[in-house]
Amino acid sequence: GYGDLGCYGAKGFETPNIDAMAKDGIKFTDFYVSQAICSASRASLMTGSYAERVGVQGAISPWNVNGLDPRIDTIAKLLKRHGYRNAIFGKWHLGHRQEFLPLQNGFDEYSGLICSNDMWPVDYDGNPLSGTKKSYYPPMSFWENNEPSEAISTLKDQGQLTKKITKKAVNFINKNNRYTQSDHYVFGVEYNWTPTARITVEGFIKDYSQYPVSVLDQVSLANKGGGFEVLGNEPVVDTGKGKSSGIEVLFQQKLTKNFYGVLAYTHFFSEFSRANGPLLPTVWDSRNLFSFTGGYKLKRNWEVSLRYRYAGETPYVPIDVASSLAAYPRIVLNYNRLGDVTLDVFSQGDIRIDKKWNFKRLSFNFYLEVQNFLSKAVPRPLEYGIARNEDGTEINPRSLVQIDTDRTETPLPSFGFVFDF
Repeated sequence: GYGDLGCYGAKGFETPNIDAMAKDGIKFTDFYVSQAICSASRASLMTGSYAERVGVQGAISPWNVNGLDPRIDTIAKLLKRHGYRNAIFGKWHLGHRQEFLPLQNGFDEYSGLICSNDMWPVDYDGNPLSGTKKSYYPPMSFWENNEPSEAISTLKDQGQLTKKITKKAVNFINKNNRYTQSDHYVFGVEYNWTPTARITVEGFIKDYSQYPVSVLDQVSLANKGGGFEVLGNEPVVDTGKGKSSGIEVLFQQKLTKNFYGVLAYTHFFSEFSRANGPLLPTVWDSRNLFSFTGGYKLKRNWEVSLRYRYAGETPYVPIDVASSLAAYPRIVLNYNRLGDVTLDVFSQGDIRIDKKWNFKRLSFNFYLEVQNFLSKAVPRPLEYGIARNEDGTEINPRSLVQIDTDRTETPLPSFGFVFDF
């Protein structure tokens, strides 16, 4: 209930996401229904009428044969006449006979419990009841549409209801989304400079529509997944848009006079919208990409090769320090600032030396490699943790402090062997 939310004064736990909705939106402080009990209040919310007028009084028990009058308009029936698809997930409790069920009252899909979850012949400790009114309740079932689909027999079964109902709701929201539309336009020219060398120039425009955007934070999924996050298991809408455009120049030299290599440069833009609104830079929008891979073959099967990569300043999503402090250890990102801050350029070079021996039936290759020989740090967003004393206890009042976990500037030497049979 509302008393479980931080924005209404709950203590002992945090609800930062809902609190943020209350802060940025409208917070209601008064709420009225016709009766302060399950079935009657639901009937009023569903119809906008006093519960008595639509055939519902108090809480409907599993023995009752009455329910929500199917002749009455519900909000779902009104929306359906205007082209909406409707679903309800969770407790129905407006009658369990066929004519009273959700699909007969304007809904296209239903999953949940027909009555309250305590209307079953099991005590609060999980043991079966006997000799009481509740012991005569029928077994409980989880319903899908107009039929029971599986038994709810134990407290463990009940413990899975929230996860099960949430998954059903997310699936309903997402299954009506349209496929992402992607239109690509590419134009390029290629010039063979010599029999072993070529130059290509290519321009591209990629337009995206019906792109998935998270309902939870209104962020395009194009801006998620830059690391190893789990994404997509959330309700999305298909109203996002995106655009990428740029030009790429490539030079390739096949092995000639002991040298080979590929050099490429791309200048591009990558922007995606939220559910509605203008296009914004994405977490991939570094604007400039440069790469080189090449080598030189020496005498006696020695070879020296080099690899270099460069990416321009890339936008990232900074941490919302205040919200993260309230939700710690969960870190809350501030997607409203995407495009305001960028990481430093990425620049890394690797060098490798190979020596190869050829025998009658096999070849043996030994190599020595040094990755990041330029000692350049990999740019990373700032990271935060709870301020602590030297003994590890938290400092009060609690605060977040920046922590340094970056050790990526160190060159990494390695060696290896390769056998070819």
